[in-house]
Amino acid sequence: MPCMLADSHSDACSWLYLSRLAAMKEYAFMVALGEHGLPVPYAVAHNRHCVLMTMVDAVPLVQVCLY
Repeated sequence: MPCMLADSHSDACSWLYLSRLAAMKEYAFMVALGEHGLPVPYAVAHNRHCVLMTMVDAVPLVQVCLY
């Protein structure tokens, strides 16, 4: 998929543009998963490359042990 902000001589995209797309996707997925009853943080809004969400009262995954 070509980047809309890349110049004609390069295949590179702006990292800010790509992070904005990622934030839009993350927001859309969080809203969709929340509507289907999955336990995800409530997505409040997204702007530029940030997603604002509620805090989750849980343990960080790095602290989870399988055995």
